[in-house]
Amino acid sequence: KGFANLANVTEIVVPNSVREIGSAAFAGCNSLRSLTIPFVGNKPNSSDQYGVLGYVFGQDSWTGAVEVNRHYIDGWSYYFPPMLTSITVTNAQTIPYRAFRNCSFLEEINLNRGVISVGIEAFNNCGIKSINLPSLANMGKSAFEGCILLESFEISAQLKTIPERAFNGCTNLRSVNSSSNGYFVIPATIREIGYAAFAGCNFLRSLTIPFVGNKPNSSDEYGVLGYVFGRNSWTGAVAVDRHYINGWSYYFPPRLTMVVITNAQAIPYRAFRNCSFLQSVRINGSVSRNFGKEAFDNCTEPVFI
Repeated sequence: KGFANLANVTEIVVPNSVREIGSAAFAGCNSLRSLTIPFVGNKPNSSDQYGVLGYVFGQDSWTGAVEVNRHYIDGWSYYFPPMLTSITVTNAQTIPYRAFRNCSFLEEINLNRGVISVGIEAFNNCGIKSINLPSLANMGKSAFEGCILLESFEISAQLKTIPERAFNGCTNLRSVNSSSNGYFVIPATIREIGYAAFAGCNFLRSLTIPFVGNKPNSSDEYGVLGYVFGRNSWTGAVAVDRHYINGWSYYFPPRLTMVVITNAQAIPYRAFRNCSFLQSVRINGSVSRNFGKEAFDNCTEPVFI
């Protein structure tokens, strides 16, 4: 705790030569606005409670501290400087499990280009508007869930899976791999999209995906358009009943009117059933009408591209 209680310090820069930061090392630094660290937590590749941002501030309160509950596990509180808004990580390969969870006070998180892995719920309920991850190859489920201020995201060429609930509740997300507002363009390098990955993305107008559902050649409930939005409602969502089977409702973004499929081999059973809100569905021509039963029942007729 050698740097604790430095009440007037506004910026701390920890060099890459540092290989370990102790618990509560920066507790009580009430004026701290910006923290630069080579890794998140105690050491490079730390995990569990040793791999969260709160580790360097501790679990003991102090006068003026901001309490963050459920930062690591339910019932555990960590305490942060009240003016802290910016974090820069300079030498990490991995952002650990729940590293920034519930840090809604953070406005800016800058990461080094070498980050290749983001853990489960790593940025859950963070206050960031954007983040740069050009080398990202692995993303844990719910990685950005609840980031209500996140506006844009770029999917790297190395990433193969968008996991379950990755962007669930990102109500202000306006673009993915696109400069156009409301356009999410999922590249053909993606081979799997998890359940409810884009639930709650209310600004989505046009969705470009390489296939319909969870994976190429998915079937049953894994092969419908609604799979990537899920079956749990959210504020503003459009309910579509009987999308897959009678009695099952899926929920869609209210502005969604266009879908483009770029690399499918087939369109599964009931893939677009009852998606009458869609004004345009465009599909790669190699599908050659390899459509499952009722694939476009009560939906606009597709156009081949």
